[in-house]
Formats: sequence, structure tokens, C-alpha cells
Amino acid sequence: MVNKYHVKEVSKNDIYRNADYISLHLPLLDTTKNMISTQQLKEMKKSAVLVNAARGGIVDEKALYVALKNHEIQAACFDVFSVEPPAQNEPLLKLSNFLLTSHTAARTVEADQRTCVISTNAVLKHLRII
Repeated sequence: MVNKYHVKEVSKNDIYRNADYISLHLPLLDTTKNMISTQQLKEMKKSAVLVNAARGGIVDEKALYVALKNHEIQAACFDVFSVEPPAQNEPLLKLSNFLLTSHTAARTVEADQRTCVISTNAVLKHLRII
């Protein structure tokens, strides 16, 4: 696959050190909980932007607050949080270089229609109607 798509396989540490944007898309498991914490944030470029569109808890939010406050990375954009909704006095929400949006990107009319069609077809297929 690497050759097919002309990409280079690198370690996570290489990604932390070299990426301008790091976008997370993985499940929250014991092995991914706080996967991004103080050490990983310190390895990132000062101009790096961290995007978490996966699950809250993958990024250690206390470590992220310190990194953002001290401008160790440029910004973070999340649509998930470890506790949802976050407390109104959550320190990250007061930072100008932290953006939190709602986790509803897939909630469109078209996505809802496709979900209904796929679910209905699965039921009909199971019942052997189609």
C-alpha cells in the first residue's frame, strides 16, 4: 500500500516532530487513552495544530492546556472532550488558541437519509425480503 499511494511510513515520534497538523481519528481504548500528553506535545513543532475529531480522552487535556498556554504548539481544534459537555469553567475554553465545536459533522439530512436506507436494507435483507 505504501508504494501504491506514494507515501512514506514513519514512526509516531517522526509525526510529532515534523507534522504541521496532526488529526486524530481512532477509538478511545486503554492503549489510546492520553496517547497525546506532555512528552508528545513537547516533541511537536511550535507551529503545530492538533485536531481531535476522534474521542475525548485520547489527548491529556491538562497537558494540552499547559502546552497551549505556554505556546509550545500553535493551536488545538477539538469536537470532542473527555467530559461532555465540558464544565463552563474549563480552562481550555478560555484560551484563544483552543477551538471546541460540536461533534455533529455527520448529522446532515443526507447522512440521516443514507443511515435510514442502509439500516432498512439490512433489516429487509435479514428478513430475506430483498
